[in-house]
Amino acid sequence: MVEAPVESVLIKVAGAGLVPGHLGKSLAAMEPILNTLHSKYGAHVCGEGGEYETYTLDCPLFYSRISLKETLVTLHGESSHIAPVAYLRLLSAKLSPKSNDAPNLDGVALPPLFDPESAGTMHELGSHLVRHLPVPSGTFIVSHSLLRMPLGPIISPAHP
Repeated sequence: MVEAPVESVLIKVAGAGLVPGHLGKSLAAMEPILNTLHSKYGAHVCGEGGEYETYTLDCPLFYSRISLKETLVTLHGESSHIAPVAYLRLLSAKLSPKSNDAPNLDGVALPPLFDPESAGTMHELGSHLVRHLPVPSGTFIVSHSLLRMPLGPIISPAHP
């Protein structure tokens, strides 16, 4: 995400080495810290162990950028000094339209849904069973007015 034109900030910390002062910082600003935590403790740099959560302020899919106006740091009641759990409550925000020359999806390469090994396994197991599953509706809560492209299922619905 750091290398892509996606701007996300930390809104939850819950891992060793992360502190409430990291809330609201961008992933780009946190990258050196996250790499150090990975080296020292094996923490996943993408937060896949629940070490942190993010909120996306801007990306090529958005027509407008989200600016946080008012936030509040909230400590979880059962935090520890080793790995405090804290949240950045988003109290108010503003949408700012982007210019037409803002980064968009042109030239963005979409990665395959599965890596070659997983794709081979899926094929052996009968990938048609997975490929044709319908995507549950209502999975994401996103304002369509923010997006530069329509939302649609990633996996095609079942065919008779």
